[in-house]
Amino acid sequence: MEEEVIEPVLRDIEGIGATREAKLKGAGIETIKDLAKATPMEIAGIVGVSIPTAAEWIKKAAEL
Repeated sequence: MEEEVIEPVLRDIEGIGATREAKLKGAGIETIKDLAKATPMEIAGIVGVSIPTAAEWIKKAAEL
């Protein structure tokens, strides 16, 4: 029997809730992989958070 692999989602990142997830998806950041490839300036501009916060989200996404 195969185990089902559950892919992480944007809301798995602390600080990203439904509203921020919707903003990211609206800008084309659909997956954790998309977030991991983004720049802190890009994410900060989309969601309206600080660049250090965006950088932390990107770091956490890359770790997942």
